[in-house]
Amino acid sequence: MSKCYGIIGTLAWFLFLLAGCGVTENSSAPTIVSFTPASGSIGTTVTITGTNFSTTPANNTVSFNGTAAAVTSSTSTQIVTTVPAGATTGPITVIVGDNQATSATNFTVPLSITSFTPANGLTGTTVTITGVNFSTTPANNTVSFNGTAAVVTSSTATQIVTTVPQGATTGPISVTVGSDQATSATNFTVNALITSFSPAYGQVGTTVTITGTNFSTTPANNTVSFNGTAALVASSTSTQIVTTVPQGATTGPISVTVGGYQATSASNFTVGYLMGGSIQGISISLAGSVTTVAGTAGSAGSANGTGPAASFNYPEGITTDGTNLYVADAGNDTIRQIVIATGAVTTLAGTAGTSGSSNGTGPAASFSIPFGITTDGTNLYVADTDNNTIRQIVIATGAVTTLAGTAGTIGSANGTGPAASFNSPNGITTDGTNLYVADTRNSIIRKIVISTAAVTTLAGTAGSPGSANGTNASFNLPCGITTDGTNLYVADTSNNTIRQIVISTGNVTTLAGTAGQSGSSNGTGTEASFNSPYSITTDGTNLYVADTVNNTIRQIVISTGAVTTLAGLAGTAGSANGTGTEAGFNYPEGITKDGTSLYVADTHNNTIREVQ
Repeated sequence: MSKCYGIIGTLAWFLFLLAGCGVTENSSAPTIVSFTPASGSIGTTVTITGTNFSTTPANNTVSFNGTAAAVTSSTSTQIVTTVPAGATTGPITVIVGDNQATSATNFTVPLSITSFTPANGLTGTTVTITGVNFSTTPANNTVSFNGTAAVVTSSTATQIVTTVPQGATTGPISVTVGSDQATSATNFTVNALITSFSPAYGQVGTTVTITGTNFSTTPANNTVSFNGTAALVASSTSTQIVTTVPQGATTGPISVTVGGYQATSASNFTVGYLMGGSIQGISISLAGSVTTVAGTAGSAGSANGTGPAASFNYPEGITTDGTNLYVADAGNDTIRQIVIATGAVTTLAGTAGTSGSSNGTGPAASFSIPFGITTDGTNLYVADTDNNTIRQIVIATGAVTTLAGTAGTIGSANGTGPAASFNSPNGITTDGTNLYVADTRNSIIRKIVISTAAVTTLAGTAGSPGSANGTNASFNLPCGITTDGTNLYVADTSNNTIRQIVISTGNVTTLAGTAGQSGSSNGTGTEASFNSPYSITTDGTNLYVADTVNNTIRQIVISTGAVTTLAGLAGTAGSANGTGTEAGFNYPEGITKDGTSLYVADTHNNTIREVQ
């Protein structure tokens, strides 16, 4: 009997050991029976139903298609979890101890956008979109910025790299793969961009139209400033803003701020007005710092290009409309255009090496050693010196006509158009209605009514050089001329003086220098001296003189006649950039002003210089 009980006890102990050693393993492995919901985006709560789950949440390892998820709670038959970041469509797995259960069906993570970076940018900006279930084939992902299709550069299942397309506007980003579409929860901001503005200059109160992209159609949502001074917006569309130059504005860039993001113009708006072939209306303060804008000292040529890649051949006259410079390239018999912002040089009219007097457009026209040039913003007017004519060029087309004089005819006759005659006219300026010409070898100042081409003599007597003041004044080979709209200012070259003419009366006075005395002295009025000054410009407060043989740039305060030297060293020819006397010039014969800087035709250096 005791032996029987011993056998039964041993059997019971063996069965107990079998159970403890895992003979019942299959019955304790977890199983997934179902899950709900069957699909959801990241963060969705999912309930998994099955068997043999651990009642300790941390002992259940749950993943969605291989991406680990956090377990919120668990019982032996139910796990509550959430769809983790990075999850993609696929089966759910549960691991308990060494045992794993996998769902028979896939949990679907819908196509979604979780984020994008950066949050804003211009057209062409690279944007990285993060999400789930993108196609790994870039062409199978259709991306748009507020409805405007974009090109996909690369893609993975969770990331797309694209660029902001042309024409995109602020709004959500969408990604379409097959029949599924995801839209971002936040907007991508396409920054405003200023592409241009018109006009390029103006006084306080001038209406300015700014063109660009992604402006607000609500005027009050666009913040516009002129060099930091806030302006009132009159109207706006997504591509255009109409505003006015505010009180206190100064020359500088225009900025537009929309939605906290700012766009700034590439070029400056000049506060001032076009008069005398330069920008006037605001006095500029110059330190005398000289740089080279275009051309290379000592290299004559006719090449177009940017900066030192361009070349000139004895550039004489220069004028500006505030955006471009226009140069009478005398040795090339051409008229050149320089974009101030970039230094890009092109030929507007004439053909290098071909002198003549033909009218026509661009290269079909010809000139013969043109010295003087001015502009009213629409047209250029050229003193075509060896042709003894005054030419007109439409800036927009390059069309050239002859306004007054007859090519090959020297004289001093007044009259209309070809009935008038000139003798080596050098300097020319305009007040917008009339032209005024320094008719150099006649030693007189001429007036031309632009609308009729009627030519008269304003001051001086042809063939009678001198230095007399008054209404019976005389000049001695005057080369340069400018105007502030009320007065003319003349570089009376062979008299070595600067003269002033009241337009309404023709009365002439000497503002600075003494006739017959050459020199380089600074001082007031007759205390100052010049040496063959060829060209002159004004900002309405000061005169700026290319004192040619002195190789210097001089400044004259109009109200006092006080003369100083801005740049260059008298008696020293050179081409060095620098400030004040460090800079060198070589027979500078043309000068103009754009409201910020002076620009000099440095004739014997074959360069265009800037003085700031």
